[in-house]
This record gives sequence, structure tokens and C-alpha cells, in this order.
Amino acid sequence: MSRKDETAKSFPIEFTVRIARILYAFLEGILKLLSKEDMLGAKLSDLASVIRKSVRVKPLEGVAQDVGNYFEKAKLNREMAEVEKEGLKDMVLGLAKSMKEMVGASGSLGGNIDSYIERIEKATTLKDLLECKSAVIDVMDTLKSECATLRAKMDGLNSEMTSLCERLQKSESMVHVDVLTNIFNRSAYEIKINQSVKEFQRYHEAFALLVIDIDHFKNINDQYGHKAGDEVLVLVADTLKQAVRSTDEIFRYGGEEFVVILNKIDRKNALKLAEKLRAAIEKDYLVYKKQKLQVTISIGLAFINESDNEETVFENADQALYDAKRRGRNQVVEHQNA
Repeated sequence: MSRKDETAKSFPIEFTVRIARILYAFLEGILKLLSKEDMLGAKLSDLASVIRKSVRVKPLEGVAQDVGNYFEKAKLNREMAEVEKEGLKDMVLGLAKSMKEMVGASGSLGGNIDSYIERIEKATTLKDLLECKSAVIDVMDTLKSECATLRAKMDGLNSEMTSLCERLQKSESMVHVDVLTNIFNRSAYEIKINQSVKEFQRYHEAFALLVIDIDHFKNINDQYGHKAGDEVLVLVADTLKQAVRSTDEIFRYGGEEFVVILNKIDRKNALKLAEKLRAAIEKDYLVYKKQKLQVTISIGLAFINESDNEETVFENADQALYDAKRRGRNQVVEHQNA
């Protein structure tokens, strides 16, 4: 066969590039789901690197974008399942330890609880935790029969654990990702902030909360339509994802409002990162129907302190956001503790 015939039978360059971009999206998605210790990860990473050097892989478009979004949602849902699993573990362990204090160290019941505590601490899977939960509830039933005054409290804890177990068993179908922007949504925020506050109370590792609002977003919807508004929301979410650290977490709280949890950070770096986010949004723009749309954001920043809970730390950041908008928007304002 002549070289001319071979060329005629080869795939068009555009088709080859498209397939390469889709393959790259698959590889990147799989790598997000693999653990760092998985030997397959290094091989896939090398292959992704080869494709990245050969074609322009970003931004993802069409089928490649759909593939990327699928794996991103799978990764976020897995993270949420892990958070809820840790919540169940803490709850079962706390209950077991409380019962240990009630019955004391004497007797077979106290020895049984000791063994359950050890099992719970070593548990790594949902199956292990559910088995521990059943065993602890059996002990709890014994205590209930022996101590009627504990009945109401035990029933309440049992109901709470049962509810959490049901949520865990349905975690794969639970929606914790915002459909439009492909980042965590408000329900995910409620779980994550609860975990962050508990970790602060336990380990005293400070975190900061950013509440972010797109300036004059209503004007964009009114002037260009809700489709343009949706594209602006996607643009802001994507820009925020690129600008934050890998340890930080972004949520679409509702409407044009976003929340970012900055984990393990001091005041200087929190302010610096918040300003980086503001500047990144101001610099970016969207081309919608041949018109260049630029947006800005206002940011309220608050640090967790000893007297705070999930509600108060958000209220502090939200108040700082209000101050930022009152002062003219497109700026970062830190909440000042009284």
C-alpha cells in the first residue's frame, strides 16, 4: 500500500485529538479515585503525562468534560461518605465510652464494653462499624433494662445512630454535589463544617471560613438572562477551584453565594489567600454571545475561636461579607472579634 493510501485511511487529526482528550479525562478521573499507594497510579500518571505533552488537554469540552465531571462527582461523594463514616465511628465510640463510665470496670458487662471500644477504634469499614453498632446497642438494651432512668437518653441515641446508619447505607445515591457548578453543595457544607468544628475542639487546629457573594449578580440575570447567570456561576466555581489549596473545600451555599473552608491556616495566609481569590475572579471573564462579561466578588472572612460553633462562625463571616458590600464590594473584609 502506498504512503498516499495509508494517509487516506488514517483518522483525521481532529478526531485523534478528541479521542486523546477523552482518554486523558478518563485517566485523570481514575487517578482521583486511586489511593497514593496504588501501583497502577504511577503507570496511569505516566500515560496521562504523555497525552498532556502531545495535545492541549485543558479546558475539557464535550464528552471529555462529561467524563471529567462524572469522576469529580464520584470523588466528592466518596469524600462525603468517609466524613459520615467517621461521624458514625465517633458516635458509637462515644456511646460505648459513656456506658463504660456508667457500669464501671467491674463485672462482665464492663469487660465486654472494653472489647467493643477496642473493636470500634480499629474499625475501618462501614461493615465493621455497623457490626460494632449492633453489639453496642445490645449492651445498651441490657443497661436499659437495669437502669430505667437511662431509657429516654438511650432511645434518643439509638434513633440518632439508626438515622445516620441509614444515611451511610444510601451514601452512594445521596446528592452532595451541586449539579450546575460541580462542587460541594449546602448539604455537604453542613456535614463538613460540623466535622471541622469538632476537630478544632479536639485538636485546636485553627481554620477560617470565607463567605463569598458575586457582586450585582441580579443585574447579570436581568440584563443577559439566567443562562448567562448560570455560566457566570460555573466560571466563578471553576476559578475558585483553581485558586484554593488542595486542602481547602469549596461549596455552593445557595444562589450566587459560595463558602470556602480554609483548613489549618493562620490569619496572614488566610487574608492572602482570600485576596488571591478576589483578584482571580476580577481578572477572569466570560464571553457570552460575543459579549465580554466580567464579574467581581465580595468576601467575608472569619476565624474559628473557642466560643464558636457551626452557626456563629458562619454568622461572623456573613457579617463581614455584609460589611464588604456596604463598603463598595469587590473586597475582602475580616470579622473582628469583640
